[in-house]
Amino acid sequence: MRPRWVSLLALPGAPAQQLYRNLGYQYAGQYRTGPGGPVLDLLLLRPQQPGSPGQPA
Repeated sequence: MRPRWVSLLALPGAPAQQLYRNLGYQYAGQYRTGPGGPVLDLLLLRPQQPGSPGQPA
């Protein structure tokens, strides 16, 4: 299986978000986990595919 995107939910303004950005995650918008649930930031990372620069074929 080769996922197109890896998703991560994070608390808005959390210090860990800097680490996620350093790893390549990008902010994609707000996400609510359900009715009355907290609003979280949805972060996405596009994994490198085999054969792309820097990855084995």
